[in-house]
Amino acid sequence: MVKSVNFVIFTTRKIFIFLFISVSILLFLYIIGNRQEFLDSTQIFIFKLILYSSSLDFIIGIILISVYITAGIKVKRINAAKLIFSLLATFFCLGILITVKFISVWLA
Repeated sequence: MVKSVNFVIFTTRKIFIFLFISVSILLFLYIIGNRQEFLDSTQIFIFKLILYSSSLDFIIGIILISVYITAGIKVKRINAAKLIFSLLATFFCLGILITVKFISVWLA
């Protein structure tokens, strides 16, 4: 039971970190693309990638937080640093997701 929970936490955390780094890099590319005057089709493509990555990262972040809390309750020990990092990164991706949705509605 403990090994399966550790496997779920390990896998979910790795996916979450990968998606968080992807969202950060795509956001950086979009900002640089505006300054370098990328083609409109390229910027729209990067914009859609940011939208999909941040929404998936938000969902995985919510799952990771719930797994951290449930595992912490069972073991009676919650790792606060990992939980706080997950909360901050999840809210960052939620902010990016809301901003991207707002801009996409505004540009449409």
